[in-house]
Amino acid sequence: MDGLSNDRMVRILEAGLCAVILIAPLPFGAVLPLGRTGLELAAAILLVLWLARALLRPEPGPGRGVIVSLVGMLALVLLQAVPLGAPLAGTVSPNVIAARQAGIPTGEALAAESRLLDTPPSSLEPGARLSLAPDSTVSALRTGAALAALLLVACTVGRELGLRRLAWAMALSAGFQGTHGALVLLSGHDQIWHIPKRYFLDCATGTFVNRGHFAIFVVACLAPAAAMALSVSAPAVRGGKRLAYWFGPRGGRNMLLRILVLLGAAGLLLSFSRHGTALGLLVLAWVWFRSENSGGKRRFMIPALLLILVAVPLLRFDPGRLADRYTRTAESLTDEAGRRTAWSDSLGIIRDYPVAGTGLGTFSQVYPSYRSPEIRRFFDHLHNDLLQWIVETGFIGLLLLLPLAWNVARRTAAAVGGRFGATAVGFGAGLAAIVLYSMFDFPFHLPAIAALAAILAGALLGIPCPQTTD
Repeated sequence: MDGLSNDRMVRILEAGLCAVILIAPLPFGAVLPLGRTGLELAAAILLVLWLARALLRPEPGPGRGVIVSLVGMLALVLLQAVPLGAPLAGTVSPNVIAARQAGIPTGEALAAESRLLDTPPSSLEPGARLSLAPDSTVSALRTGAALAALLLVACTVGRELGLRRLAWAMALSAGFQGTHGALVLLSGHDQIWHIPKRYFLDCATGTFVNRGHFAIFVVACLAPAAAMALSVSAPAVRGGKRLAYWFGPRGGRNMLLRILVLLGAAGLLLSFSRHGTALGLLVLAWVWFRSENSGGKRRFMIPALLLILVAVPLLRFDPGRLADRYTRTAESLTDEAGRRTAWSDSLGIIRDYPVAGTGLGTFSQVYPSYRSPEIRRFFDHLHNDLLQWIVETGFIGLLLLLPLAWNVARRTAAAVGGRFGATAVGFGAGLAAIVLYSMFDFPFHLPAIAALAAILAGALLGIPCPQTTD
């Protein structure tokens, strides 16, 4: 679909999305305050430009259901964060008032605090809110608004300009992450930028702290890149003309694309992430299967074999080590101090806060009160994003999520089935990989991965239907 629109504003929006894809993962996946703030600021700028263009050139949006879902979820989180007063907050969530009162001193402690403050402590208390940790909810609201903005911008870019440049940005990001991870691992210089690595010293993590998060980001970027690489056809010529093609601008770009895919794949293998590697193999196999360009498949086999025969032994990849990690997968789910216990514990939170949850971003503060005695490690996230969403936003949040999830799921299924063209197969497969991974981890709480998912979903929602070319 390149060249379908000469709208300069859309080109700027597209460039902004590409910059987010490339830059957001660099500061440790944007998990630190500075990286998260930078991502939120970039999304805000893109949203302002998007709104300005929408005023000048109104166009169809991603659909009423998607808009209602986005606005509804943001409104719910805003209501969680603002003071509502004890009567209203108590009506919606009685246990919020009980938890609030449990923190107020009584007896001699109350009298001593009153004398110290020279005023009743209750007069200093903010109004009752639905969130048990309002500051965390406000922070989550900012990030959620940024993700919604990226989805809307990507929807317009996907409709007007297609997927090719976004896929190139993902290929560059995957290639860089894979190369960076491999070089750090091989050199023994265990640092991410200037910060020493403290975890996962024996595997590649790119610019992420966690190997699993690195792996799923690379997988989601590799899928569109591989789909686009497989869709490229060389001219049906032989001899000097064919050689001239591969050394020319177009052939050089195609070869670079294949190299980036292989570099990302090498980094994925060196992550030794069992879930990431399994999803990566599944996604790439599906993209390969859906590709109708048999010539592209054959051309891809040569560099792939070179990677296996040269790069993998050079990088000291140990298949036995990865296999050993797969044998311990069941243990990580059935262990008494593992994720399954935490999932079971979370049902108690849902029972006590069923309507509007505990407040977005509050899980780490609330869970210790519900943690089973056998749990001996800190859970900052539930390792199941959907379940954590229900914990933090209640069944109202689940109902508001459904229209967005339904529309995105429909588009993803159609894309993976090849209805929107070759590159869209990769977009759908990449988004599906993130969603599957979120069932046993928390990728949507990593700003860089969540931003990538929002861009993938928005682009799929924006593709004109039906479509046969990219």
